[in-house]
Amino acid sequence: MTLSEIPGLDQVKHELLSAVKHNRLSHALLFYSKPGSSALLLARAFAQYISCTNQKENDSCGQCLSCKQFNNFNYPDLTWSFPMVQDKKAKQSVSDDLAKEWREFIQSRPYFTIHDWLEHLNAKTKKPIISVDESQSLIRKTNLKAFGKGYKIILLWLPEYLHPSAANKLLKLLEEPEGKTIFMLVSEQPERLLDTITSRCQKVFIPPHNETELCHILQKEGVDQALAEQSAHLADGNVIEAFRIAEDSERYHEYAEVFGQWMRACFKANVKKIFETVELLNGWGREKQKEALQFYLQTVQHAMHGNLLNSPIKHPLFQKVSFNLNNFSGYIHKQNAGKIYKLLDQAINDINRNGNAKLIFSDCSFKMSNYFYIKA
Repeated sequence: MTLSEIPGLDQVKHELLSAVKHNRLSHALLFYSKPGSSALLLARAFAQYISCTNQKENDSCGQCLSCKQFNNFNYPDLTWSFPMVQDKKAKQSVSDDLAKEWREFIQSRPYFTIHDWLEHLNAKTKKPIISVDESQSLIRKTNLKAFGKGYKIILLWLPEYLHPSAANKLLKLLEEPEGKTIFMLVSEQPERLLDTITSRCQKVFIPPHNETELCHILQKEGVDQALAEQSAHLADGNVIEAFRIAEDSERYHEYAEVFGQWMRACFKANVKKIFETVELLNGWGREKQKEALQFYLQTVQHAMHGNLLNSPIKHPLFQKVSFNLNNFSGYIHKQNAGKIYKLLDQAINDINRNGNAKLIFSDCSFKMSNYFYIKA
């Protein structure tokens, strides 16, 4: 994968390329981001660039032997390291034991989560870890002679799953790796890493994609334009979430319809309609309830921005349901928006703690009804 194949992220790409051109490339890089970013793809593309034997000005050539090996996932001086579940019966303790499964997995999808990986291994209920054995394996690999004349690259996905003992074993290696070795750590929760690890790395923040970039990514994978625009609009920069929305767009259409029903009932303080909606929401499973509430949080944000900027709201979903989001935004202002946002956010937290959903939604409804009548 070349750098140009990843939409956007121009500033990050420029900084990485500049580090190479000015001989300031660190031997340990920490790519960090929120879940659903292009961090892993960018690390892969950058690894290909520094290994390319015929580099262009701002990208790998895509045609040399090294680039072809990267595209086929068989570049000999690239070592993948990732969380896995320990299986003594199958004698699986290090990433090399699952190299075939890993190649099949990452070739089948460009974006994924740890849960997708565990599901691929049929190990959803087991706890993933990067073990001490893995650290010892990486130490041995850095002591081996490189196959080519370039860098030996160790690409470690989700280092936050390092066992504390495994993390400590890597400290010296990260500080003074053998030969021309570069570590690329790709993390979604850098706050879980030991300070002694992060202090040894050059930090590279990968921002979320904007809507245009997300839409491009979706269309590239075969999603039609209208659905891609809708999904990108709702996903808040999360590529994985955008794909999930595109695959189940009817669910979000339902969320929009119920939101309109709920807000009308609250605004009119119609107790009968409020309890009808509460019963409907209560019938959803907890994950669906949390997902819907998160969508409602975003909707309130859109409404407030529309009010503050005095601009029409173009929301793909609400253009298809009988609820005028522009009229609704007139009742979301500085005096009540924060209260409504906190109310919905608290509802998510309460649902997450297994609170009684019917009581949570009832309380939320009557407080919402009062907030609508706070003067701007």
